[in-house]
Parts: sequence; structure tokens; C-alpha cells
Amino acid sequence: MDMEKNTGVMCVGTGEAGNIATLVAGGVTGRRVAVVTDREVGALHLESLTRPLAEAGAVVVTTTVDVADAAKSIDAVKAVVSLLSDASYGTADLLIGLGGGSVLDAVGFTASLYRGGLPYIQVPTTLAAMTAVVGATAHMLCCCGVRDVLRVPAGPALTVVDPSYLRTLPKRQFANGMAQIVRLAWLCDPTFLEELERELLSPPVDAGTSPAVSVLSPDLLVPRAVRMAEEARRLDATLLRFGLQAGAVIEEHFRYMKYAHGEATALGMLAVTRSARLAALLAALGLAVRLEGVGSDTIGRKLLKAFLDNECAEGECADVRIVTAEQPGCPEIVTVGRTEAETWFAEAATWITA
Repeated sequence: MDMEKNTGVMCVGTGEAGNIATLVAGGVTGRRVAVVTDREVGALHLESLTRPLAEAGAVVVTTTVDVADAAKSIDAVKAVVSLLSDASYGTADLLIGLGGGSVLDAVGFTASLYRGGLPYIQVPTTLAAMTAVVGATAHMLCCCGVRDVLRVPAGPALTVVDPSYLRTLPKRQFANGMAQIVRLAWLCDPTFLEELERELLSPPVDAGTSPAVSVLSPDLLVPRAVRMAEEARRLDATLLRFGLQAGAVIEEHFRYMKYAHGEATALGMLAVTRSARLAALLAALGLAVRLEGVGSDTIGRKLLKAFLDNECAEGECADVRIVTAEQPGCPEIVTVGRTEAETWFAEAATWITA
């Protein structure tokens, strides 16, 4: 594959996943293509992805890795390397990741290191992954109980975002992805939030006045989300921590078992905004707006420690920077002293646990 010609290309559209054979620069005829997915996604979508590749003349092999955070591990990378090395894959061959963010990270990590670099394609199948791949600069793995501690630069030859995959997405996974989209909209697209609120919180009395197409329709939602993700990337990098830092503390406290990433991020956004408007919207999407299973004192101390540790890691230990946004479209960095921070996080923890 001509990496210079194909690097960074993104295709967004319903049915595009079935066109990969024509999207790959130089075609796939006679080339070996390895497709990595998880069991659930594979059962639903693997055949529809691999059949057009085989019909175009590619030699296709497949393997599966574990889902969720288990896929973001060295063991998952070993499984992919085993597939590639057993088939004597080289840098002229192609690797495809089909699945959520964990699968894509495992595939991207492997492709970056295998024999010095293998061209690879990302095909996200979850809403969260479809937004995360936009402008992503790294693939990350968990190791030794630490989340995302191993990182390599991201450099996919091609990313294909196909909204049709969302039609088979479980309700919880869809809501998990919507948390990420609401986060992006709260940062840079207040208009989308207003559209979402009109549909979810202010349904028309007369059903005949309902919108012809829902704002949550995959064909409309995904391109909009991709544009929001591109817009958010233009913000100061620190602002992109909005909701993520506090959400990570919640995930880690429960050892990544109670709350999915988007669910924890939703709670993290509420902790730093304390916004009743945001809480109402997240609740309407089916997301938790109150933290359960931990006291406010405990989570308050953990939030304080995590934010302080982050500042010290960046060489600033005197004050704490908190990314918040009282109103959509107006993110800001609030700087508080250490003493004041104790009160700030105690109140934030009380707000999401009360």
C-alpha cells in the first residue's frame, strides 16, 4: 500500500464498510488481508466485511480478541502477532481492525510495531469509537493494572466510519457513545444540544408534529458527531480533558467493572459542571446521573488526589486546573489553590452522589 497516499484518509457514509476493497490505494487483488474483531461483532458483521474483499481477490484470514478493556492488553497484541507471524505477513500485507475502541487500539498497536510497521485500516462499529478515531494521535494499551499506560502513535492508512453498524448496537453501548457526543457538543456545538433536548425533553403534544427524522438517526448522527470531533480537536488540548479526568477516577475506583467509559465520563462531566440541564439530558439518554456504590468523602478525596497528581506530573504542584463549562460552548480552565481544591472536589463529589 502507498502509505504516503493513504495515510489519514477517512471515509464516512452508510455502506462504506462494504467498499473497502475499492477504497484501498492500489487495490487488494492478490494481497493478504488479516481482519481482527471480537466475537460479538464478528458474528454480526465479519462476513459482510470479508466477502467483498475475497471477491476482489484478497486472501483473507481472521481472528478474534476479547472485548472491553481485556482487548487493550499485551495478550491481545500477542494474539494478533501470532496470526500475522504464522502466515508470514510482511509490510506489503494489510491489517484491518473491526470493532470498538479496544479492538482498534490492539490492532493499531500491533500494526505500529510488527516488523517495523504494517499498513492498517480502522473500521469502528460503536458510536464511541466512531468519534474517538477522528484525529486520534495514539493507540493505547492497559498494562499492570494501569489504564492506557502504553502508547504508540496512530497512523492508520484508512478509517471507514459506517453508520449502519449502529443499527445492531445494544442500547447501553449506544448510550455510552452518546455520552461522548454530548461531551463534544457541550464543548463546541450548543445547537446540537438544543436539537437533542427538543426531541428528548420536549416531545410534541401532537404526534403529527414530530420531526420526520430523529436527530439520533445513525445516518444523521454519525456525520454530525465526526464534525464535532474535528471541531473539538481545534480547541486547546487541555480543554479536551473535560469530563475525562473525573470519569477516569470513577472507572478506576470500580476497577473498570461497574461503569463503562462513556457512563463514567457522563458522571465526570456532571462532577465538574454541576449542571442540572446536563443531568436532565444525560438521564433522558439512559445514562446514570448519580454515582452509586461509593461515598462522597471517598470519591472526593480520590478526585483531589488524581487532579493533584496530574499537575505534579506536568511540573505544576501548587495549583489545580479544572476544565469546566457552566454553559455549552464555553469551556474554561478554572485554577484553584490546593486548600480551595479540597472544598471544590468535596462539593463536586456530594453533587454526584447525593
